[in-house]
Amino acid sequence: MRITVEKQPIARVEKPFIVLTEDEKWELHVPQATCDFTSGPALDASTGDQRDFAKVKVCKMRSDDKDPLDVVAYNTLDAEDERITTDLQSALDDGKDLVLCPGTFYLTKTLVVRFPNQVILGLGLSTLIAPQDGSPCIRVLANKPGVTIAGITVEGSMQKKSPTMISNFMGSTNSDGVRSLIDFGEPGKEDPGDPKNPGALIDIFARVGGVNLEREKVSTDILIRIHSGNVIGDNLWLWRADHCQLRPNELPNNPKLPLYWQVRSGECGVKTALDVKGNDVHMYGLFCEHTTEHQMICEFFPASCFTILTTFSIFLHKLVS
Repeated sequence: MRITVEKQPIARVEKPFIVLTEDEKWELHVPQATCDFTSGPALDASTGDQRDFAKVKVCKMRSDDKDPLDVVAYNTLDAEDERITTDLQSALDDGKDLVLCPGTFYLTKTLVVRFPNQVILGLGLSTLIAPQDGSPCIRVLANKPGVTIAGITVEGSMQKKSPTMISNFMGSTNSDGVRSLIDFGEPGKEDPGDPKNPGALIDIFARVGGVNLEREKVSTDILIRIHSGNVIGDNLWLWRADHCQLRPNELPNNPKLPLYWQVRSGECGVKTALDVKGNDVHMYGLFCEHTTEHQMICEFFPASCFTILTTFSIFLHKLVS
C-alpha cells in the first residue's frame, strides 16, 4: 500500500447557503467548485448559481414528532410519513432543490436524485431515518454530475422483512441487495463523473444506533457507498454506535458508562462505514467508527483522503463479554 501526501487539494467545494437579498428575496447560492488551491470557491456570487426560491422546496418535519422512548411509535411508519416522503420526492422530480428544516424525517422510500446539480441541504443537521427495508435515505442516479448533499444526518432504521402498515412503503432497495444509508451513483453503472463539476457530500453524519432503543434490530450493511467518479467528501462522520440510550428502567451494563448502554456484538449492526467504487474520489475529513468488518473500502484510484480517523469496535465487545 502506498501513501502519498498531496501538496494541495485536488479541488475545493463549499456547501450551498441561503441568502436574503437587498430586495428581500430568498436565494440558494451554490458555489462553483474550483481547483484554485489558494482561495477556494468564491462566496460573493461572482461564480456559481444563485437560485430563486421558486425552484427550492422548503421541507418541514411532521408536527407531532415521535418520542424515541415510545419504541412502537418511533418505529411505526404512518400516512403522515408517507405524505412527507412523497412531497419530498415530488419536489425532486420537478427539478427542485430541497432545503430541510431542523427535525426528523421518517422516510418510507428512498429519495432519488434524478437531475444534475440538484442540492439537498439540511439546516440544523436535519435527520433522515432510512426506510425499513434496507433502502438508502438518498440515492443519486448514475451520471448526474454536480449533485450536492450537505448538512444532514442519516440514520439507520429498525429493519422489517415486510411492510406492516401501507403496502407501498417498501420497494426502493438497492439493485444489488446491499443495504446502505446513502448511495451516490448506482451499482454496476459506469459513471466517471465530471472533474469540473464534481459531486459533493459535505457535513454528513451517518449513524446506526444511539437513539433507537431497538438496538438488536436497527442495522445496515454500509453507511455510505460511492459508485460515481469525481465526488468530493468534506467532513463525513460515519458512526456505528458504541453506546446507546438506556431503555426505560434499564440499568447500564458498564459501570464506567452510568448513563448509557454499551453496545455489544450483535447490536447496531454495520459492516462497513464507506465503500468507494468510483474513480477520483477525494475526502477532506473522514471519520469512521466502530464498524464490524471494514472501516473503509476503496477499490478504484486515484483517490485521496486528507484527514482520516478510524476507531475499531472489538475492544468494546471484550469489555462487556
